[in-house]
Amino acid sequence: SVCMYAKTLHKLLVEDGVPMEELTQRTPQGFARVFESLSNTDFEGVQGRVKFVPGEADLKGSVILQQFQREADGSGDRLVDVALYTSPTMTYPWDVDLVFPWGDTVGITTTGPSRVLANFRECDRALNFATNECLDCPEKMEYIAFAGACVCAPGHFRNGSLCIECPAGRKQHLPGASSCEPCPPGYVQGATGQQICEPCGVGTYQDVPGGSECRRCGADKLHPKMWSTMRKVSRGNGSVAVYSQAATGLGDCTCDEGAWSHAGECRGCIEGMVCRGMGDVLIAPHYFAPAHRPDFTF
Repeated sequence: SVCMYAKTLHKLLVEDGVPMEELTQRTPQGFARVFESLSNTDFEGVQGRVKFVPGEADLKGSVILQQFQREADGSGDRLVDVALYTSPTMTYPWDVDLVFPWGDTVGITTTGPSRVLANFRECDRALNFATNECLDCPEKMEYIAFAGACVCAPGHFRNGSLCIECPAGRKQHLPGASSCEPCPPGYVQGATGQQICEPCGVGTYQDVPGGSECRRCGADKLHPKMWSTMRKVSRGNGSVAVYSQAATGLGDCTCDEGAWSHAGECRGCIEGMVCRGMGDVLIAPHYFAPAHRPDFTF
């Protein structure tokens, strides 16, 4: 997955020159670009070829299935090739043994596994692979194999023997945490028990960490709806204003497209004015206006 997204971003940002802002705004055009690039994924991964069939979401490459086994003498560990999956067929090119930590072994030949695990368990919540036992972690907890224990689930933190939901304005994406992290400026979380913070949308901002809601640009101005969040990006030989999210302060608030800035307020543009956002004003062809008052057009 990391390789897929890295190659997709390299194709879009480096080879095609797509501005990052076009992707972060999550526009239909940006989504279509990402979807097209992912659909063209085709590379040789660590465990085989990775590619998609057009119009399908499942990978159709070749993958070598491996098992991590400890050496019989306990001297170390090794990766054992078990099977080869080339969609839609599973083959078994090697004669090997599948070894399970509770002492069970299943032989595999070129015809496939010699038998099905007699004591294979299906668990509702969690399976302890070391003992082959089902676990039922208490509410707000989950089982972590490498720790061999039930710990507080993501979105929670440990307080003594209790798992407490992260309060609004904070998040925790890791299990077993002892605290929750405040949302950084530009991001908020209004609910409790959450794993991520959400970016402030266009036209809003949050200038302090730990925010539970975004603040509206222009809330104390004469024309609040004329305010937004925008930034300049390079395009061709110049720059253009594009909408932006995750604004971190009033300094990111500016006049929206169709408005211009005068005396600290955003005002609507009139005939003859070309207002593309961020207070920039051009005078349309065949119109004239004084330099200090572009709204006096004729």
